[in-house]
Amino acid sequence: MKKISLIILLYLTFTTPTFSQEKVKAVEIPSKYISLLLVADPSCPIKLDNPKVIKYKKGGIEKVFNISNFSKNSVLSFQIKQMSWFGNEELIMNPKATNENSFLPYESFSTLTNENEIQILNFEDKYAEKFRLTESAKNIWIVMVTEIKFLDGTTYNAKEKYESIENFVNNLKVTRKMSSSETIRKEMELNNFISQVFDN
Repeated sequence: MKKISLIILLYLTFTTPTFSQEKVKAVEIPSKYISLLLVADPSCPIKLDNPKVIKYKKGGIEKVFNISNFSKNSVLSFQIKQMSWFGNEELIMNPKATNENSFLPYESFSTLTNENEIQILNFEDKYAEKFRLTESAKNIWIVMVTEIKFLDGTTYNAKEKYESIENFVNNLKVTRKMSSSETIRKEMELNNFISQVFDN
């Protein structure tokens, strides 16, 4: 699988708010066109929720979700991998903190860092045509925490499970030319496989 890797650094710090005269306009893409599949490993102490995909009217898409630390330990660093089920793109997030500013227990934050500067408009049918979105060419992004390093030296590692999901996706042979019924069937196959990965 050809991969396009992007390293994103999120610093867990408080920053001074910035104000702009005009908010950036964006729309939230319905999940029938693009969706985020947040993989939930019951043993993973970092949980992901509230997924959404934001499309900026001037271009660019941002995949947004909340990240929460449900462990009793502070997190020094962790890795989140995202793969498109079309099998041609992978993104890697490596949020890092310092000893003085770790990801504290029961703390959470959103990957949407400039929320106060964005105006989310209602999605209208015209946007589907403008952005060339179709249900049959739906894109699913699989998002998963693969590695955690805690401040006390303990670790969490789910790279093997991620790789098994990646191999399954590569063999799923998803294309943008599938019928809507085939897209639904393959999405069910993907969800069933992921459930099996964490049942074992």
